[in-house]
Amino acid sequence: EAGWEDRGSGVRTDAEGNEFPPLEHIIMDLEIRRQMTEVWMAGLQKLGIKVDPNYVTWDVNAAEMSKPVEEKPAHISGMSNWPSFVDPADVLRYFNCSEAEGGLNWAGFCDEEFDRLTQEALATADPDERARIYAEAIKIVNEQAPVVVAAEVDMLQAYRSWVKNYQVNPGLTHVPIFYPVYIEGRPPQFDHLN
Repeated sequence: EAGWEDRGSGVRTDAEGNEFPPLEHIIMDLEIRRQMTEVWMAGLQKLGIKVDPNYVTWDVNAAEMSKPVEEKPAHISGMSNWPSFVDPADVLRYFNCSEAEGGLNWAGFCDEEFDRLTQEALATADPDERARIYAEAIKIVNEQAPVVVAAEVDMLQAYRSWVKNYQVNPGLTHVPIFYPVYIEGRPPQFDHLN
């Protein structure tokens, strides 16, 4: 719609023949993220969009993505998330206006209604009402699309039936959340695990 078309070369160009600038992709150098990037790049290549991956350490990733919006390349992407507890607030806070300049809101997204909703959800104790409010906030993010979630990693986790209130950390599936866990009805053969 913006005039960038594949005019037969396999790369999108504007009406004057200028190529669509490559998407600068800054990503932490982890094997799973390399694999995800390869899949993502192949999909974008089908659309005529080039990607220049730049595999970096966490500190470089954070420094590049935390630059003010006007200092970032126009076409940049990153892949990161580090939620620490099982609640949408831990991820959604990255989209708050207060994080838009120099914080972790790397897209520079700022919407006052979104901020109001996330603050309201944080102050709500009723889980059903909280979920309803978060759904409204997430709808704003989905409609405005400051980020595109291109992939999500699945991970199988198993635990015994007598381990109660175990919760999967939605952002760091390899880092379980043990705070609310308790044991109930453990068979005697496992007593040595105390």
